Amino acid sequence: AVVSTQSRSRYFFLFSLLVVFVFIGLVIFNFQPSQFCGPFRGYTRFTDPLSNVINHATVLKKFIIDNLTTTSVLVILIILVLLVIYYYKSLAASRNVTIELLKEQVRNEIAEKEEILHRTQKNRSKSLSKEKETDGFYSKEKRKQLKRKNTELHGFANLRKSDL
Repeated sequence: AVVSTQSRSRYFFLFSLLVVFVFIGLVIFNFQPSQFCGPFRGYTRFTDPLSNVINHATVLKKFIIDNLTTTSVLVILIILVLLVIYYYKSLAASRNVTIELLKEQVRNEIAEKEEILHRTQKNRSKSLSKEKETDGFYSKEKRKQLKRKNTELHGFANLRKSDL
């Protein structure tokens, strides 16, 4: 849900930016500047100061600027911009794939750890049930054997009153 919200807001921003650029383009190329005030007084269009700079430039600068404004150069620049946009878009898509793969890996790790924990708890419950049978370090049988051996070695010293 967060990704789609960010995507929508990004496209809204790009659309509003396009509207602003279109408006600025209309102002620059269609309206005449004020004849009496501002930096463009005395000019008939907003692009006239730039044209004057280009016309008063040296021959080499003028040649470079004229060639940069040809259709073929502009087409190449547009293609380069589109390639850069495609590159970053594919990079973002590959990062999204990487994020999904990492999420899947984390899910698998969690499932594996839960399985190990389940096995450990199962083994612990088995060992606890064996400890209840042994009632300490030695099993009941082993304790009886040790008591008999102790009684044989020490005679009456270890007998209880109930045994007499």
